[in-house]
Amino acid sequence: MPRIGEVRHLLLGLIPRQPNRIATPDLARMLEASGIKVTPRAVQKMCAKLAEQEPDIVCDDSSKPFQWFWRKDARTREYPPMNAHAALTLKMAFEQAKHLLPAATLEHLKHQQRRAEAVLEESATMRSWRRKVRVLPRGLGQLPPAIDREVLRTVYDALLADLRLQVHYRSWNRSEEQALDLFPLALVARDSKLTLVCTVRGRDGIRQLHLHRMRDAKAVRGVREIPPGFDIDAHIREGHLNFLKSEAPIELRLRLHPDVVQTVTETPVAPGQRLVAE
Repeated sequence: MPRIGEVRHLLLGLIPRQPNRIATPDLARMLEASGIKVTPRAVQKMCAKLAEQEPDIVCDDSSKPFQWFWRKDARTREYPPMNAHAALTLKMAFEQAKHLLPAATLEHLKHQQRRAEAVLEESATMRSWRRKVRVLPRGLGQLPPAIDREVLRTVYDALLADLRLQVHYRSWNRSEEQALDLFPLALVARDSKLTLVCTVRGRDGIRQLHLHRMRDAKAVRGVREIPPGFDIDAHIREGHLNFLKSEAPIELRLRLHPDVVQTVTETPVAPGQRLVAE
């Protein structure tokens, strides 16, 4: 039988942050999935006790079953507390993934990000580390194209929830926009661009559409149109996103300028690479 403290910690983690909320019976089911069988009435009493100890936990009793949530600006509780190494890892992960994560996910993680920054500020060693490490592109960097924030949010939401998308899209070889009805399949980030792999209603095949060419995106419910056997990794290997990733080896012979021989020696193109002086 789990101790009261263990159940308390589980409940603290299961209650979502505003604007999300969770009903008492759902909390009971989630506890049962963790091996703790308890009635909704008992969960209600435990949550009420938690709310007495944690003012940032709120009960919405305007309807039944009651629903629970943390206030939006509630301080993040950690069990155990975040250390400097975990904070540094989170900070670097946020920086690398901020353009790939859905807006709702970033909003949900904002408090963890702030907490990580606060922990790093408390550590002189980690403050020093942050001043000494940078991540740069291998080649000439490009500024990312401007993507409408509402388009970005809507595309992420539709992709996560398997919804259709209605957008206005301007192709590179067209001066006018087209109204398209899409079904998102996957999102690919390549350098500074985000590309939606999707099907287009009324057209055959799988298409690749850049998010920076979209506007007026709207997520709607509708029939899912997933091609049989679709796999994003296979789609990439077949070269549909303009770069080929083949399982079979490709024999490549290059004549190198003397200035780049040292670079290719230190960072080989492939495991079986051989350099022959002419």
